[in-house]
Amino acid sequence: LQTILLPIENEKHMPPKNRPQLSQAEIDLLHWWIESGATAETSVAAKEAPEVIKPFLVPSYRLLPDRELLARQEAEAKQMREAQAKRRAALEATLAQVPPAQRGWFTFTSEESADLEFAVSTSPEAFGDEQLAALGAVLRECYRITLSDTKVSDEGLAGLRLSSALRELNLKRTQVANRGLQSLGEASQLELLNIYGTAVDDGMAGQLPQLPALRRLFL
Repeated sequence: LQTILLPIENEKHMPPKNRPQLSQAEIDLLHWWIESGATAETSVAAKEAPEVIKPFLVPSYRLLPDRELLARQEAEAKQMREAQAKRRAALEATLAQVPPAQRGWFTFTSEESADLEFAVSTSPEAFGDEQLAALGAVLRECYRITLSDTKVSDEGLAGLRLSSALRELNLKRTQVANRGLQSLGEASQLELLNIYGTAVDDGMAGQLPQLPALRRLFL
């Protein structure tokens, strides 16, 4: 009971926070059972029913998870999986149009995920604004984009037209400067931004748009 009553953020809280939590009626029932002696022989139906027990005397009550709720959750999960599969299929069709030499720079975060990652893994020094523009349609669907050590500049970033699909952007040691940060305005869900080793300076405060989801900034 003590672990049940711990704050849900506490690692000792039970049930774990990603599991269905006890209702107040169930917690009250445990209190009553403990105060009644906490014996295995205690029967809810055998006692004179106080108010706290009455919800459990309804024939339809289930201590197991609500079947209708589970069915609804399963349906929602299935719908989400189907949407992910549909999005992944569309992305795979788009990737098929990318030249083979560059196709390997795109990967999915897992075998079933529709979250697409991009990283220039070979000869980043030969990758600049022109190559960035050629891959723009696919890059706008990416969850994570890594452009570190490339020749990408403010102009290339502006032409990319980032979208809300983007969560992480790595511009480490690129030619991006303060003006390039204006291009991040459409990346409303951006959580991580790496501008270490760029030409960005103290003037960035006047150029950086509102990024409500930003949690990590590397300078």
